[in-house]
Amino acid sequence: MISMIEKETGCHLFIGQNGRIWITGPPQQIPLVAGLIKQIEREAHTSGLTNRILGIIQERDRSKSHPQEIDD
Repeated sequence: MISMIEKETGCHLFIGQNGRIWITGPPQQIPLVAGLIKQIEREAHTSGLTNRILGIIQERDRSKSHPQEIDD
């Protein structure tokens, strides 16, 4: 899952032996990756988590490439 997050977001994750996680990469992606890590921690025991995480990343990418118009 770590490799998938790195590939899809362009970030790099370094996981220390003490459990600390260091995220480097595009500044706009770091909050997303941090949130994904927190979600993985909360939902690690559930099935289909990798697909849900990938879906979140892809949905965010779609919403960025197709911004919705705001009606006044």
